[in-house]
Amino acid sequence: MKVVNFSFILILVVTFSAATGCPYTIKNDSNHTLIVVDPHNKQAIFINPGKKHEIDPSIYGWQHYVYYEKLDFYVPHPKNPHLLYRRYQLVENYCIEGKTDLALSNIAKLVKKPTKRLEVSEFKPHKHSTHTH
Repeated sequence: MKVVNFSFILILVVTFSAATGCPYTIKNDSNHTLIVVDPHNKQAIFINPGKKHEIDPSIYGWQHYVYYEKLDFYVPHPKNPHLLYRRYQLVENYCIEGKTDLALSNIAKLVKKPTKRLEVSEFKPHKHSTHTH
C-alpha cells in the first residue's frame, strides 16, 4: 500500500478551490438602469429594467485567499437621473458551486438580513454642488 504525499494532496485542494468560479446572474427588477461593477477584475455590465445579465467576479490564484469577491451596484442619483452613484456593495465570503441568481430587490433585502455567504452594504447618494473655478 502506497502512502500519498500530504503536500501533493494540499496542492490539489488549493488548485481546485482556486479554480472554481462564482458567477452571478443579476436581474434588474427595478424601473431604472443598473450598472454592476466588479472592481477587482475591472469589468462592468449594464442592465436595463426587466433584463438580466451574467457577471463572474471570481478571484483566482493566491489572491483568492486575500481578497473577497465584490460587486458594486450603481443606480441613478435621485436628483439627477444622468448621474450614477454606488448604492450597494455585495461581498461574497465564500463561493458555492454553480451560478447564483439574484435580483436587485434581493440585494436590497440582504442589507438588513445578511447571510453567512453574502453581505451587502448600502450607500446614500452624496450631494453635488455646482462646480466653480
